[in-house]
Amino acid sequence: MRQPKQKRGLMRRATITLAAIAAGSLPMLTPQWMTSVAAYGYGVYDVGTKTLTFSEIIVPFLDYLTGLPSNEKGNFRASLVSQDVGVGNFELTELDYNGSFTGDSTGYTTYSYDTKKIHSPKVTVSDQVRVMGKLVTVTPVEFNDVELIQVEAGDDKVIFQVDTYDE
Repeated sequence: MRQPKQKRGLMRRATITLAAIAAGSLPMLTPQWMTSVAAYGYGVYDVGTKTLTFSEIIVPFLDYLTGLPSNEKGNFRASLVSQDVGVGNFELTELDYNGSFTGDSTGYTTYSYDTKKIHSPKVTVSDQVRVMGKLVTVTPVEFNDVELIQVEAGDDKVIFQVDTYDE
């Protein structure tokens, strides 16, 4: 016995919507924590790719003549990939210039040349499970006042290590 046409249409839409959510192709259904965290430049660690991303890091520019940090600042996007060696080691793999930054950097993710540290007010780590072959985020875990210290810098790589954090 066939279902009424209305009911088939509703079931079809529900099935397509569930499949789209599982495939991650409905951006309007992106979890709220992902959009709010990324909007302020806080860190987001993707368990699937082992990548820690900061959409905004405020970094002082270096004075050309003295080599010291100046009062002018830049806004950068950074990606760091977790290393297999050591716990909490991340290699800087991308650093993109977003533009100049004016104003107070309080509350933003910042880098200090003096301490060689990235300080982020918040880093979110996603817990993920496989559903129908796709990684699906189920519950984020947040860490506050996260600091990563630069432990190695060379021509070919820059390594940061998790220094401190609060749960």
